Amino acid sequence: MYYRDLFAHKLGNTKAEHYYLMLIDGKIYSVCGFHTTKLFSMQSTRIFENFGFSVPLKNNPHSNRLLMMMITSKDFGEVIKKTTSGVNRIYNLKGLRTTCLSKYRTIKTHRGILNRESRELIPAGSPNAGMYHIVADADFHNHTFKETLKWFVDEQKEQGYLISAEE
Repeated sequence: MYYRDLFAHKLGNTKAEHYYLMLIDGKIYSVCGFHTTKLFSMQSTRIFENFGFSVPLKNNPHSNRLLMMMITSKDFGEVIKKTTSGVNRIYNLKGLRTTCLSKYRTIKTHRGILNRESRELIPAGSPNAGMYHIVADADFHNHTFKETLKWFVDEQKEQGYLISAEE
């Protein structure tokens, strides 16, 4: 929670059932929290991402996209199974689901990773009036963490954000 509050100190308190701190080369990269109640009670085949925040990467504005790619990887699915399941849990984990607030109709970070399930404009009079409430989900893709990082780097190079893999 310390790192979540450090990255998102203006958002107020939120709680998750499972917290993960992600590292790249031994350095803190991201923090995320998930709910598993619906998964474990077999009401859903998806874990729910409650929050996910990333440290901006040097020379790259798309660190949150890397987070989304990582948490939808098959390796992260295995991490979820190993760290949350306990004994005698029976469930079918296929992927994840998340909710986002955005001032735009679509979230570029999600393109090619998450599928938009629904989108609603928050009405006037609400605290977040004028923003969009977007619900999205994804099945775990068939990449390891290493392959996902390579996918991200290749994508960023193609778009002109990275010159070399060392960045």
